[in-house]
Amino acid sequence: MLELTLVLATDNVLRYEVVEEGRIGSTIAHLMRESGLADRHNQEILKELRFQFLSPPQGNISLESETGRLYTNGRIDREELCPKRNVCEVLLDIAVQPVTFFQIIKVAINIIDINDNQPVFPEPTFTLSILESAALESTFSLPSARDNDSPAFGVTRYDLVPDSPRSKFSLKVNKKLDGSSDVRLVLKKKLDREQRDLFNLQLVAYDGGISPMTGALNINIHVLDSNDNEPVFSEDSYEVTVLENTTPRTMIVQVQAHDQDDGANGQVVYGFSMQTETNYGHLFGINGESGEVYVRGQIDYEASPIYHLVVTAQDLGPDSLPSDTTVVVHVQDINDNAPQITVNTLTSSAADQAEIAEGSPLGTFVAHVSVKDEDDGANGMVNCSITDQNFALEMRYTLEYQITTAVHLDRELLPEFSISLVIASDRGVPTLTASSEVLITVDDVNDETPEFTEPSYQFSVDENQPPGVRIGSVSAVDND
Repeated sequence: MLELTLVLATDNVLRYEVVEEGRIGSTIAHLMRESGLADRHNQEILKELRFQFLSPPQGNISLESETGRLYTNGRIDREELCPKRNVCEVLLDIAVQPVTFFQIIKVAINIIDINDNQPVFPEPTFTLSILESAALESTFSLPSARDNDSPAFGVTRYDLVPDSPRSKFSLKVNKKLDGSSDVRLVLKKKLDREQRDLFNLQLVAYDGGISPMTGALNINIHVLDSNDNEPVFSEDSYEVTVLENTTPRTMIVQVQAHDQDDGANGQVVYGFSMQTETNYGHLFGINGESGEVYVRGQIDYEASPIYHLVVTAQDLGPDSLPSDTTVVVHVQDINDNAPQITVNTLTSSAADQAEIAEGSPLGTFVAHVSVKDEDDGANGMVNCSITDQNFALEMRYTLEYQITTAVHLDRELLPEFSISLVIASDRGVPTLTASSEVLITVDDVNDETPEFTEPSYQFSVDENQPPGVRIGSVSAVDND
C-alpha cells in the first residue's frame, strides 16, 4: 500500500508525501476536491472540467483528465528520481480547462526514502602494499563505500575487522566537502616483513538505517622491503578556481612533492589515482614530471560545479610507496546558455497556435509561457517582455507567465496575429536572448448587421408586363 500525506502550504501549492516503492496504481491526490474546485462549482460545471499536465511529469505518475485523480502508474524509486539528494520533490503544473475556468494547480510531491540499499564497495577485494619501514601513524587510502539511498540512509560509519589491542592497524575516517568519506588505514605498530608479510583485514561499512545494512571489503596487505622514504606533498590539499569552457591544455595548478631519498629512490613522478583517471581523465590531465595539472576536455559548470581530483606521487626506486593529495577544482560559471522558452496555448492543434473569439473580454487567456536558463546566479536570471501591445504578459509564478488579451479584438479589422511575442534575456555578460512566435487567429462572431449599398432604390416598368419580368436589383453586404 502506498503511504501518502497531504500537507496544505501557504504558497498555494498542494504538497504531498509519498513513500517510495509503494503499490502501483495507488492514489496520490484527488485534485477536484483538494484544490477547492468541488466547493466553488456546481455539478454541471464540474462535469465540464478537464485536467492535464502542462509538461510531462517526472517519474511514473499519471492523471485522470475527467476526475483530477493523481496516481502512480509504475514503480516509484527515489534513488532513480533524485540520486544523493536530501530532499526529493517532484513538481507538477496541472492545467484546468476549459479556458472559461482555466487555472494552474501547483503540486509538489515529496518522495520519502526507505532504507532499501546497502553500502557497496567498488570491488570486493582491495590489495595494499606497505613498506616495513613505514613510519608509525602513516596513513593509506582505502576505497569508500557507496549507498544509493538518501544521505540520511547513506554510509554513516566504518569498522575494521579484526579490531583488537594487538592489531597493527586502526581506521581513520574524515568527511569530505562533497559528503563522501576519506577512509584511511593507520599504521599503529611497527611492521617486520621477516616475521609476517601478509595481513588480511575486513572493512565494514554501515548505513544510517534503524537496523543498519552493511557492506564489506576484504583488504589484503602485503609488507614490502626497502625505500625508506615516501614522497611528501608540499600541501595536504590544493584548491583552484577555473572558468568553465577553459581552453584545453591550460595549466591550472602545479603540485609538488619531495622525497628525501637519493637517486632514483628520491625522483618523484606524478599521476592521478585510478578512480580519478577513470572518472575525470577525459577532463583533466597531469604532467608526470612537473606535477602540472591541466585542462584536457570541455569543462561545463552546468555538468558539475566542483571536482575532487586525487593526485599520486611515487619515486622511481624499487618498492616505491605512493602518497596522494587532493586537488579541489571549483568551476566558475560563465554565461554560455541562452534562456529557453516554452509556450503552450492548451489547444489540440499546436502548442504555438491560439484561437481567440473576437470581442473576448480584456484579460482572456491566450497561452502559458515558462522560461528557464541553465546558467547560475545573474547569468540565469531572466527578463521577459512582449512586443505586441494588443496582448499582455502577466507573471504568475517565478519564470512562469500568461499571455492575455490587452484590447478587444475585432476580426473584421485584423483576423490574424503572427507575433514575436516573448523576448527573454538573462543578466549575464554578454546578455543572451531568446524569442518565440505564436500564431493567434481571431474567430468570427455574428456581430455585424447587413447593410444595403444604397439608401433607396427607384425602378420604372411599362404597364401590362407579365409576372416575373425583371425590373431591377438591390444589393447588401455583411462584414462577418
